[in-house]
Amino acid sequence: MKPDPSTNQIKSIYTTTNLFYTRNAYSKNYAKNEDMVTLTKTISDYSLKGEVDHARKVFDQMGHKGSVSWNVMIKGYIENNRIGDARELFDEMPKKSPFSWSSMIMGYSKERKTHIALKLFIVMPWKNVVSWTAIVTAIEDAWRLFKEIPKPNSISWSTIISGFQQNRLAVKSLDVFKEMF
Repeated sequence: MKPDPSTNQIKSIYTTTNLFYTRNAYSKNYAKNEDMVTLTKTISDYSLKGEVDHARKVFDQMGHKGSVSWNVMIKGYIENNRIGDARELFDEMPKKSPFSWSSMIMGYSKERKTHIALKLFIVMPWKNVVSWTAIVTAIEDAWRLFKEIPKPNSISWSTIISGFQQNRLAVKSLDVFKEMF
């Protein structure tokens, strides 16, 4: 059975109306009394709709902000192509998690600002495969960074080899694999 087209229209109207009332409520400082999960979900909803300025208003009015709230707001900026705002918020963030670092690195890689992503990766306290993989998409830059690692571990070796393979550089991938031993 095909869904009734009016069902989608009703859902769209409900979502738009809900966001309208939510936006007006939060603009009147109600955000301080809501629970963090609800507010974080609202930030995410606004960001997904491209209304990142409204998301930021909710974020700014939150009483307590957990790391998830910070990360959702940062990710909202990144997904709406506002890497500068994301970085500003990242720099203000009191406790950065591995997810925070990875999000920024992926955001810079997405914007083709690999040199900044590499700089962040170098100062990142917890280097992980997710962050490294985001950089590996720009394989030449990734290879330069890899060569700067004093003692690459097995994860670093595997990731750079995988990066060459993903970029269809089989011979280079094999050469690096041999170099590992």
